[in-house]
Amino acid sequence: MHNNHDQSTQFQPFDSLKGFREYLREKEKKPVQRKELLEDECERLNCLFQQLQKGMVVNIVYYHHQQYQTIQGMITQIDIDYRKVLFIDNQRIEFYDIRDIEIMK
Repeated sequence: MHNNHDQSTQFQPFDSLKGFREYLREKEKKPVQRKELLEDECERLNCLFQQLQKGMVVNIVYYHHQQYQTIQGMITQIDIDYRKVLFIDNQRIEFYDIRDIEIMK
């Protein structure tokens, strides 16, 4: 005689295309236009860029794939002078794409 638990697990849905539903949800998102920064917002961000250092934990809002994304993590690399790019846990983010920065304490 089979256990009822064994029978119930037999008919649970099988996700044969793992990650496909998440991919479809991403595709359903409507593109968002990049918002131009006001002069005072640019000045504030420039001041924050000068404070950033490798090893800091930050919360960043940035524009990526026609959406605004938020990431929190540690700055693993930063190039303020030449490439104007930083890496948060190996995610590359160009300064041009950054909308807001919060330095976590």
